[in-house]
Amino acid sequence: MASARYRSLLRAIFSTILASRLSPADLKVLARELRDGRLGDELAFMLDQVSPHFSDSRDDTDVLEDTKALENLVKSKRLSKRTLSNIIMSLGIEPSQGTVREMLNEFLLEASPAKVQKLIDTISASEAGDSFLRGISREKYD
Repeated sequence: MASARYRSLLRAIFSTILASRLSPADLKVLARELRDGRLGDELAFMLDQVSPHFSDSRDDTDVLEDTKALENLVKSKRLSKRTLSNIIMSLGIEPSQGTVREMLNEFLLEASPAKVQKLIDTISASEAGDSFLRGISREKYD
């Protein structure tokens, strides 16, 4: 199953191609090149070359620290892995099937800063026996 990030990238690329107003003939050539030609490799190379210039300020150390902080918050609120998974799904991101740490790490790599903040706010607001979180858990698994 394709990840939410993959689907989002695919839609963005597709919409950009359609917005380019290429002719039907050019679209056919593009499709053929993507399927059989070097276009994909050359485009990937170009993206690899420019991506460091557009990187966000978060590096692996930041993500690791944020993962640990979120993991501590989850533990302090005594949230189950299932409940955490449901919260992440409610934010529109497919959670990984690994450990809580892996789930949080994947979330941080995929999520926008607004979704990260929403996760923190949701977890922070939860209390033991929180009816909102119980409702999320039931809705996804019933």
